[in-house]
Amino acid sequence: MSLLISEPALINVPCVVTIPDIQHEFFPEYFDSNILAWRDKFYEHSINTCKAVLTISEYSKKTIIDKYKIPEDKVYAIHLDSSQEFYEYHNEDMNQRVIDKYQLPNEFGFFPANTWHNKNHINLLKAMVILKKKFIVKINMVFTGSAHESIKSFINENDLSEQIKFLGYVPQEEMPYIYRNASFLTFPSLFEGFGIPLVEAMRTKTPIVCSNVGSILKVVGDCALLFDPLNPEDIALKITEVLKEPTRIELINKGINHAQKFTWDRCSKTTLEVLKRVAGEGS
Repeated sequence: MSLLISEPALINVPCVVTIPDIQHEFFPEYFDSNILAWRDKFYEHSINTCKAVLTISEYSKKTIIDKYKIPEDKVYAIHLDSSQEFYEYHNEDMNQRVIDKYQLPNEFGFFPANTWHNKNHINLLKAMVILKKKFIVKINMVFTGSAHESIKSFINENDLSEQIKFLGYVPQEEMPYIYRNASFLTFPSLFEGFGIPLVEAMRTKTPIVCSNVGSILKVVGDCALLFDPLNPEDIALKITEVLKEPTRIELINKGINHAQKFTWDRCSKTTLEVLKRVAGEGS
């Protein structure tokens, strides 16, 4: 049984609503009927009632405007950033503890994500099969979270268990060290409102190979190798390219520069400016 909390039907003060994305409009099959009903009922009401809409990427802004037919200047795309742990200095003792705790391989690709359908784990695993059979490349992959049954079945049926490690829950202070030990971040998601792991990778000098869809394109700019997330062969090909040293160095250097676009200072200042403007209109 799901409990849905309704939003206020009538708001007597100027208000701002945050809508990170409208993924349900693109992939309704990934949501249960209660969530879909709630979003159908309240998203449009909230957007029409509020004075401003905050969202987390230019892609989300465009899709919200297109869906709800609202003025462009009512929606503000305000980028997020990685957590503070990704700004802290590297601690070699902590690094070794993380390696030992999770028994990390010497070389591996990293994909930090829940195993939701939109994260697209299966196509990444299919790419690993192609890498092993066609390219004769045996890649280790490390995932956060836990595998659901369909993923476990695919791994067992395709003899991938020795190449796969699911870490379960990883405390936030350990996450930067897993990135720093990874050969690359792979991010095959079918839909993202933003994609914070992309910024986390840039901050830890981890080269990125990722999907060429939605908000991901704007977040990574030119500092990632892009693939079609529905094409496992393309994913496999791009992984072989990200392993080449000249490509890795180029992507890392571009990522260091590109990461400067994302700061919590800029995020908070822009958010405060919107709130002040809305409050001023109501005075």
